[in-house]
Amino acid sequence: MTIRKIMTPFTSLSSCDAAFAAAAPLARRFGALIDVVHVRQRPQVAGDFYYPMGLSYVDYDLDTLNAKADELSAALEERFAALCARWRIPVADAPADALDAPPQEAVAAWTSFDGDPYADLAYRARVADLVVAAPGKGADGGPPVAERALFEDMIFQSGRPVLLAAARDEDGAGPAAESPGGAFPGKVLVAWDGKREAARAMHAALPLLKACDLAIVATAGDTEWAAQAPLAAAAYLRLHAVPATHLHLRPGRDGSPEEMLLEEARKKQADLIVMGAYSHQRWRQIVLGGFTRHLLKTSTIPLLMTH
Repeated sequence: MTIRKIMTPFTSLSSCDAAFAAAAPLARRFGALIDVVHVRQRPQVAGDFYYPMGLSYVDYDLDTLNAKADELSAALEERFAALCARWRIPVADAPADALDAPPQEAVAAWTSFDGDPYADLAYRARVADLVVAAPGKGADGGPPVAERALFEDMIFQSGRPVLLAAARDEDGAGPAAESPGGAFPGKVLVAWDGKREAARAMHAALPLLKACDLAIVATAGDTEWAAQAPLAAAAYLRLHAVPATHLHLRPGRDGSPEEMLLEEARKKQADLIVMGAYSHQRWRQIVLGGFTRHLLKTSTIPLLMTH
């Protein structure tokens, strides 16, 4: 099992650098195609509605919004070309869907089209090995609500592992701001509770884990009685030639498992956290919060999630 196609959605100018910075080292390591995709979301007015007084204003606003969508698409394509040059990754001579032979080295392709990002990005991801995306930074320092919702939907709908790179600052600094010669990931923390979501995530991450310097299988808090211990998960990874160790974190009275896991990842200087997503019913996660949404909102370390 290897990685041959990485889909990377470009959703905003504030997030595309971080996404490409995470995808590029992986593409170089695996000789993979980076399928960079931008979906232009066009505003629409229902055809059977009539606006007797405000029709001219509606038309003007639609023209303005469409022009903004075209400007963003052009700016993202220009940034795509600049990022390919910076990371020394050649641009494919055909769109990703038209390539009929595996690349001999890392290569990137640009595609933009009109559509619905929530549906079209998840559908397109189903013919990729890995999705690498990045949210921008919202007013509160975390990812904007709209982008977080979009990427949550991709995790839930695509059927593919989704790697969410950490946001970068405006000056380009941040956890995902590597030099073009850097390797990613070096050290990986695998969140393990013994459930099927964790097992799927660990298996989906095997190509990355085989290439990392160290995988730390970490359990925070208690597990179900039938769950395999992190010791067994680490032993499984070593059978796949992954340099792996394990630990079991015991939360104190006031410590939450998710915060303990994040703190341990920071302490170990992990480059990536691998975890299963939505171990409970999704509506319950949305209403009550939960482990997955907490990490999506607060983690400054890249996350690889599967559902």
